[in-house]
Amino acid sequence: MNGGVDGGVGRIATPGPRIRGYVAWLKRYKMAVMAAWLVLLILGILFGPKLLTSTSLNINPPSGSQADIAQKALKKEFPRLGQLSPIICLVKNPNGSVITDATRDFTFDLYHAVTNFTPSLLPKNGFTSYYTLAATKGLGPIANSTVCRNCNRTETVISMQVEVPSAGNLLTSSTRKFVSFVRTTVKNLTATHLTPKGLDAKLTGTLLFAVDIEKGTERDLLLMDGIAFPVALVTLAYVLKSARLLILPVLCMIASIVTAFMFMYPVALKYDVISFTPSIMMSGTIAMSIDYSLFLLSRFREELQLGMDVDEAVLYMLWTAGHTISVSGTTLAVCFFGLMFFPVSILRTPGLGTGLAILTVLICNLTLTPSILLTFNNFFKRSARSKCCSSGEDDVITDSEESALLVKGNPSLQHAGHEDRVAAEHRAVHKSIWYKFGKFLMRPAVSILLVVVVVGLAIPCAMRVRSFDRSSSIINIAPRTASATKAFKDLSVNFGPGTLAPYDILVRPRNASSVLTPDTFAAAKTAIEDHLMKVKPVDKVQYESIMYFDGNFLPFAFVDIALKNCSKPVNRPICLARDTFVNSNATALYIEATLDFDPYSTEGVNWLQNARKALANVSAETDTEFIIANGATISNDVERKVYDLFPTAVGVTTAFVFLLIGIAFRSIAIPLRAILTIAMTLAFVYGCSIWVYQFGVLDGIGLPGLSGQLKALSWITPVMAFSILVGLGLDYDVFLLSRVVEYRKDGFSDYDSVLLGLARTGGIITAAGIIMAIAFVGLLFTAEAVLNQLSFYLVFAVLIDTFIIRSAVVPALMRLIGRFNWWPSRMPTPVA
Repeated sequence: MNGGVDGGVGRIATPGPRIRGYVAWLKRYKMAVMAAWLVLLILGILFGPKLLTSTSLNINPPSGSQADIAQKALKKEFPRLGQLSPIICLVKNPNGSVITDATRDFTFDLYHAVTNFTPSLLPKNGFTSYYTLAATKGLGPIANSTVCRNCNRTETVISMQVEVPSAGNLLTSSTRKFVSFVRTTVKNLTATHLTPKGLDAKLTGTLLFAVDIEKGTERDLLLMDGIAFPVALVTLAYVLKSARLLILPVLCMIASIVTAFMFMYPVALKYDVISFTPSIMMSGTIAMSIDYSLFLLSRFREELQLGMDVDEAVLYMLWTAGHTISVSGTTLAVCFFGLMFFPVSILRTPGLGTGLAILTVLICNLTLTPSILLTFNNFFKRSARSKCCSSGEDDVITDSEESALLVKGNPSLQHAGHEDRVAAEHRAVHKSIWYKFGKFLMRPAVSILLVVVVVGLAIPCAMRVRSFDRSSSIINIAPRTASATKAFKDLSVNFGPGTLAPYDILVRPRNASSVLTPDTFAAAKTAIEDHLMKVKPVDKVQYESIMYFDGNFLPFAFVDIALKNCSKPVNRPICLARDTFVNSNATALYIEATLDFDPYSTEGVNWLQNARKALANVSAETDTEFIIANGATISNDVERKVYDLFPTAVGVTTAFVFLLIGIAFRSIAIPLRAILTIAMTLAFVYGCSIWVYQFGVLDGIGLPGLSGQLKALSWITPVMAFSILVGLGLDYDVFLLSRVVEYRKDGFSDYDSVLLGLARTGGIITAAGIIMAIAFVGLLFTAEAVLNQLSFYLVFAVLIDTFIIRSAVVPALMRLIGRFNWWPSRMPTPVA
């Protein structure tokens, strides 16, 4: 903090020239500051909401990774393949065969509707179904492949390959209109043809997921606004005991949200901002706005109750609580910006967006809040006597507080009256539950026992992290209640979870001008039957290409003859395969591999890694190159790259925290203790999250947001949560520590400083934790698993941190460390 100790022992630290100069600047330009925020508010309202429709689902592979190389190679040979996004219509007949007149009429009406849609988004052969294929003589075998065989032909799929600008730019005005049109058409045709006959149709696909996620983001934000925001404000009003002061956090929150969204909007126009970024920005903004307002305004009100005028109260508020939120906000923002260290948009853009949001909140609280207080000083001065949300007990200046004020306000009495002030401070808080708790806690035996017990509980939680299982499935970010998600789960039962994410194995001969040669076919057979079919799980992968039909290998001679006479109906399936799987100049082909198990699961990841090794061996042994692309290749490589870098990111964050806290408090012991206690919180949170989401210990509650049904955590959550949890832990630590240091610099003993610091801040810290938990708990009731898991991390962390770690373990450790807390700095000699 700016300032120092005035002269001799026991003299009270006062604000220094820098903070006084800043307050003087605010008093001079307060109208300009408010005008600037008014302009930002108006611009934010105009442009901020546009961020919600500018997000993306695109995840690019790390540069130079196997997926990056494979995608570039595939794009070179098949430029349009990456621009096709499937919409799958699953038609079911629970009472018998799905091959009925009703299904036929439904199919052809759907075909005519989507092919006549303007602008046309379906390429040639972009609509495939049992009936459209069977209508062409000779394509009956391919038509049969669209019907479920292991379910007695009760299900069939209709596939629509939609052309999109790129794999990372799914949602345009045209594709949004097309998705809406298809959904409406299927709904109407189902009612006309299928429902009367007891059949049903459902739609799924990446495009539908993208639309549902976009709508889910808007719904999540409404949930945050409609539930978390009002409840958090009511809690804040109760803590501040003033309806007048409640105006300020509301203004700051609204201004910060729309301003942060406005700043992020142009970023979304140029880069891929991942879809759930606005939800995380909203949660962070609400939480930190309320947190910082609580820290500032509680100190402002305290100074007013001690008899200061508004100008002096603002000065002391910024000097004390302002310093706290400056350290906290800077640390938290840098922790979020640290996510940009990872070379993937799925972490970079939430990190950038939330970091900007935190800085916006910080700047707003350090500029707009004091400017309004200084401008309407008479209005807010009455908040010290407000009875709102209070019994009135704390709204009167006590005799003990007057004694403290007498010493604080009269330098001539400060040295001589220090002992009186110590006694007065103790009397002022001696009825506080936190004072009584602190007296009990700071007995050496109790402090030692508490630390041992908490560490003993944290260790098994930390050990549970070794069984961490992660998933990168789109189900993690798609709303579980959306129709496309439900349809995908139904599709997965009989057609396999890999239907929407098949692998494409690129085949290119090194020394031949054409891929249609006996050598290439022989090499492909070797790759599939001698290598890939031996990769576990065996017999759970379906291969389709020009030389593979219905799981059977077709010799080159047979294919060659068929291609020379495509007019014969019997040859048409092979000729259609030629148009689909071989490029225009016949220099490359691809083999489609569809997994009957989840490609994003641990089993699927193991298959991919072994398949890559197998194809690399075949490429080395033959004159043909085999490269596997699409499927889960991108997500797998992104995930592996992130977790390879994660230990480095942890180390960098830890070093930054050590330096920032060490410099702020001129101590080595303080940042070491902070890192240790934050590690305790992380151990509890990471360990318990595995019990909840992998082992389902809370499944009995029946809350989808706490379900272990997926048997894994989203790979994104632990990485993203780390930066947030470190920042939040420091937030509360710095708030407590700043008050302890303030007392210690005033000449109080180590014991008194910790005890009084806890008594003055314990209630505020736990209130902040409750408010933060309320702000984040809204995400627990959203329909996206990744946000549910993030909510659990944050809510559980702030409750553990504020009620146990910061309010009990930290004071206990500081009591045990004693004067070494400040090493190597020297504090004033305490006066008993």
